Amino acid sequence: MIKEYNLIFDFDSTFVKVETIEILAKISLQKNNDRHAILNEIEKLTKSAMDGDISFPIALEKRISLINLNKNIIKETIDDINDKITESIMDNNEFIKNNADKCYIISGGFKEIIEPIANKFGINKNHIFANTFIYNNDGDVISIDKKNPL
Repeated sequence: MIKEYNLIFDFDSTFVKVETIEILAKISLQKNNDRHAILNEIEKLTKSAMDGDISFPIALEKRISLINLNKNIIKETIDDINDKITESIMDNNEFIKNNADKCYIISGGFKEIIEPIANKFGINKNHIFANTFIYNNDGDVISIDKKNPL
């Protein structure tokens, strides 16, 4: 019998059915005439990073540079993925809530997006390890925290 355990989740394509950076891009590029080409480039960079062809930090920085993000787009992204939680997470909803103090999320995604979703399952924000955005005074994303090891 296991006496002590922790549950560690990835977020993108594990906790939720999507890659959040692709949702961020789709929302931010809705009115951009080059959106299809940019979305294709983002998907290629994601695949290249997952395949190990380029480092994750370089792929992340390149993908973020292709889109204009702000706090409103991040909120829209959270609203969009709120109903894209994987079936396995939903099937184990009560178990996760009952054991939330032992649940952790480690992700190359963004804490600002993960926190409100994980909170629905009782997962404490201190149990989420992910990248964070850096904003200017207008709420526009100007970079990501490059000191973050994720």
